[in-house]
Amino acid sequence: MRVAVFGTGYWAGFQAAAWQAVGVEVAGAWNRSYDRAAAFCARFGIKKVFKTAEEAFIDNDFDVADIITDPAGHLDIARLCAKFKKPMICQKPLANTAEECAEIARLVKMSGIWAAVHENFRYQPQYTAFQKILAESGLGGVLRADIQMRSPDRAILLKQPALSVMPHMVLRDMGPHIFDTMRFLFGEAETIAAVCGTVTRGLRVPDTAVSVLKLRRVPVVSCMLVNRPVYRVAAECENGTLVLDEMSRVVKTQNGKTEVVYDDPPERLSYIPDEDWKVHGAQVFHSIPACLSALKSAFTARKQAETSLADNIESMRLVFAAIRSSDEKREINREEITI
Repeated sequence: MRVAVFGTGYWAGFQAAAWQAVGVEVAGAWNRSYDRAAAFCARFGIKKVFKTAEEAFIDNDFDVADIITDPAGHLDIARLCAKFKKPMICQKPLANTAEECAEIARLVKMSGIWAAVHENFRYQPQYTAFQKILAESGLGGVLRADIQMRSPDRAILLKQPALSVMPHMVLRDMGPHIFDTMRFLFGEAETIAAVCGTVTRGLRVPDTAVSVLKLRRVPVVSCMLVNRPVYRVAAECENGTLVLDEMSRVVKTQNGKTEVVYDDPPERLSYIPDEDWKVHGAQVFHSIPACLSALKSAFTARKQAETSLADNIESMRLVFAAIRSSDEKREINREEITI
């Protein structure tokens, strides 16, 4: 499997390093700035740098297009993938609007190409461990659950300044992650009610959100995007509780006994700079190669990926439903969002 990278910004560097770590060649790269693309290629030993995105498709020396531009550029590259019948992986969020998501889905269906989304958070090791333990613990059905994730704080905003002026920032940036992880752990949602606010002094866009969802299998789940999470996941079940704490340990309480059933801190990845490792954390960086390895396996087996475009559409539906709920101050049925 050989990929071409479209977009060489902040996260693209971690993506390229992770592709190489899982044994995939990055065959070429394009960026709106040719000089930045050339520097990126020199940094990662990539042989081809392209002056235009279409030039890469005409050259046709790769198997999969990896779209890592800013979200506003995703649709344009998706159009090229459909035109040249080239499989694609898209960085989250799939697009800025429900209409653009729908158009990407239409292009993929029309062209018949394999398509997936790099939605990596469900691959964080503590979430995969939590899901497995929940299924095998004998705790019974989930009655209520809470998920907390860190929203962009000052350290992250300094790394990604565009977030500071992004409308509906917290839901557009972290909504895809928290709602996809929620679906991975607990299943599909029917309705959502969201409230947003700003807690970072001087910031003019929302950086905090609380969404309450009614699921098909779970009566109530809350998804909280906050600057300082006090835990990661908590599930109240028929026969006890299961908690993923702030140290990424899974703690089970059952029959009056509380025990740590998972505590496996990820090892340091040498190709991640110390400052970025400190800002984003071990679990985030371990989830990137884990996600790419899964995408590689699905593509080479010619199977639909776990984070296929069709699956990710359901996570994006919740993002846009949450935004509408916050704006209109009412509960939104997921079916109100047409993608």
